[in-house]
Amino acid sequence: FVNTGTMNVVKVPEFVFTVFDLDQFKGCYGRMSINASHFSSYHVSDNTELISKTDAGGVGRPASSVFMSSMAGTKNDNPKKPRELTSEQAARSVSFVFKNKNNFKLGVEISDAGAGKNLLFGGKSSLLDGVCGAKRNN
Repeated sequence: FVNTGTMNVVKVPEFVFTVFDLDQFKGCYGRMSINASHFSSYHVSDNTELISKTDAGGVGRPASSVFMSSMAGTKNDNPKKPRELTSEQAARSVSFVFKNKNNFKLGVEISDAGAGKNLLFGGKSSLLDGVCGAKRNN
């Protein structure tokens, strides 16, 4: 991250990064996975459809978590209002909270897709509405 109009690196005290629409084609084709590390917390819905797996890390390798789709979707179920996700849209999303970072990395994988897939991402989402201490700034 840099200050506006400069190349001066800045550390952001806290921010949220959400990946939406983690779904796949019928028959498990085009399965989407997100690999993240160095986050303070992550948030999924109570009815999440995402398969998650955490690697505790090791020497020279940070802890990381993978979030993988498990259900087929279409363009018709893509979210348009991140602060007003439907139950189905929330079940296919994950929000990461990062603290005191000047950069971050996410890995994205889409398996053997026979057609294009959308990668939808943004900031805050309604996944954080029930989290204690989470501020709702529209």
